[in-house]
Amino acid sequence: MKQNVSSLQTKKLIAESLKSLLRTKPLERITISDISDTCGINRKTFYYHFRDVYDLIEWIFKEEAIRTIKDYTLHDDPKGALTFVLQFLSDNAQICRGLLQSMGRDHLRLLLHKDVAHLFYSFIRQHSQDLSVPEEYKEFLACYYADAIVSAILTWFENGMKESPGRLIQFLVLTNEDSIQAALKRAEALL
Repeated sequence: MKQNVSSLQTKKLIAESLKSLLRTKPLERITISDISDTCGINRKTFYYHFRDVYDLIEWIFKEEAIRTIKDYTLHDDPKGALTFVLQFLSDNAQICRGLLQSMGRDHLRLLLHKDVAHLFYSFIRQHSQDLSVPEEYKEFLACYYADAIVSAILTWFENGMKESPGRLIQFLVLTNEDSIQAALKRAEALL
C-alpha cells in the first residue's frame, strides 16, 4: 500500500512538472529530460511510471477529468460533471490537444463516452423510478445522450472553444433537459 501511495505521489509530481513546463513551452518541444529535471527525478523514474509524454497526458486526463465524472455520478449531477469537464478542457487545452494529436478523436471519445454514459444512465434511472420503462431502453437512451454530448464537447474543443464552457453547458441543458424526461414518458406509453 505504501508503495502505491508513493507511486501515485510520483505520478502527480511528474504531471505537475509537465503542466508547469506547458506554461512556457509548447508540448512538442518538451522532452522527458525537461520533465525529469523540473521535478527532480531521473529519466528512469519517469519511464518506470510512463511510456512517454503522451502516456503521461492520458494519465492526467483520466486522473483529473474522468475521475471527476465518476465522482459526480455518485451525486447525480450531470450538469456539474459536464461543467467540470468543459472547464478542464479549457484550462488544460495544451494537454488535451496533445492527447487528441497523439491518440485521435476516437480514442478521446472512448475515454469520455463510457463515463458520460454511466453518468446519464444513473440520471435516467433516478428519473424513471416511477415509470415502467424497459432497462434496455434506459441503457440505449444513456448511450444516445452520451454520444451526442461527447461529440458536441469534442467539436467545441476542436473548433477552438469559441464559446465559454458556461455557454456550451447552457446549449446542452437547453437541448437535453426536458427531452430525457419526454423520451422516458413516451417509452412508458409505447414500449
